[in-house]
Amino acid sequence: MLGYILKWNEWGGRAVRGLILLGLFVPTHARVQAQTPPSTDLPERAQSRANKKRQPERDFVLVGAGDIASCKQPEGARATAKLIEQIPGTVFAAGDLAYEKGSAAEFKNCYDPAWGRFKERTKPALGNHEYGDPTASGYFQYWGAQAGPAGKGYYSFDLGDWHIVVLNTNCNAKDLGGCAAGSPQETWLQEDLAKRPNRLHSRVWPPRAL
Repeated sequence: MLGYILKWNEWGGRAVRGLILLGLFVPTHARVQAQTPPSTDLPERAQSRANKKRQPERDFVLVGAGDIASCKQPEGARATAKLIEQIPGTVFAAGDLAYEKGSAAEFKNCYDPAWGRFKERTKPALGNHEYGDPTASGYFQYWGAQAGPAGKGYYSFDLGDWHIVVLNTNCNAKDLGGCAAGSPQETWLQEDLAKRPNRLHSRVWPPRAL
């Protein structure tokens, strides 16, 4: 699953309902861990100091789902929330978060009662249902700065040695400027990746043509 968390068969496809768990077992100090262990011939105190300098590996978890909440069928969001609350780490919400139109009222009444408890550790992404309003105002109102620039909705973040990019696939959305080569989003993506040439990259919600 390196590279893509969600794979789409066609442009604008809908995510399969359910829980997606991605454990990123990435040692933050891989080079240190790969070094030859200190010789057992060292005096005991020197051996102890050497062990203290070696930093332990850390596991990074990215867990989440798409097509999350509907007031007509709230039991689905409640069930996945029960699973998420048992898993530490960063949560992703991969589009179509509040049915049917991603309005402010639907985020408040449908999404928030189930998944709102994870809001502070959630990285959201836009789906087509967020654009029930042409500007996805309910989505940007609910998430604020967590959603990236208002009207754009693309951003990136680091998780251990991973650099994760969240893109907006609604290429015809008002104020986005498209997704094709030379678009603001594509230009931003090239610049963002160029700043992190040594990172392992994973794209959440990749558009078809970038």
